[in-house]
Amino acid sequence: MLVVSACAPAQAPAEEPAETPTETPVEEPMDESSQESDASSDSMEETGMYEDGIYYAEADEFSANSGWKSVVILKVTDGKISEVNWTAASKDGGMDKKAASMNGAYPMVEAGGAQAPWHEQAEKMEMALLEMQDPSMGEYNDEGYTDAVSGVSIHVNDFYMLAEEALAAGPVEPGPYKDGGYHAEEPEFSENSGWKATVDITV
Repeated sequence: MLVVSACAPAQAPAEEPAETPTETPVEEPMDESSQESDASSDSMEETGMYEDGIYYAEADEFSANSGWKSVVILKVTDGKISEVNWTAASKDGGMDKKAASMNGAYPMVEAGGAQAPWHEQAEKMEMALLEMQDPSMGEYNDEGYTDAVSGVSIHVNDFYMLAEEALAAGPVEPGPYKDGGYHAEEPEFSENSGWKATVDITV
């Protein structure tokens, strides 16, 4: 290692300039409303938009043309929509619309030339709502059709409106019966009237 040194005449050491004190910046206190807003936003992301539970809404009346009345059932878990069921009840009772479509009793393709069965299109709408999480964001035209969801050509306005209505109304208590169609009839025709009573119920 090379060390180099040099000699110079001794001089009085130069006086060090007085050190100018520097001010430590004072951190401005964060606005409380901003803190609350951020906390609320974080909480919303963690807990979701809605209260956990089951949500339900149905159309006010059966359609005069089709005889169906749309029904939307939602399930919210951890503040987010986790399950969606869009179907319809018939004025004649029996199977709901989704079950009827799956069982060939609502042949929309065969009889009406639709691009896909009703239940398959309904499932696409259910998946769209699960993704967007807010039915008010649903897009449809004045006639109730949408171009926003590929493969869907059925009316969707009632689906979005009922989903909004269900969420606005709040959670409901599940009923005691299992969903489905129920049928009962008397074992024999009446000897006097020739009639036999039957009952069809949709749950």
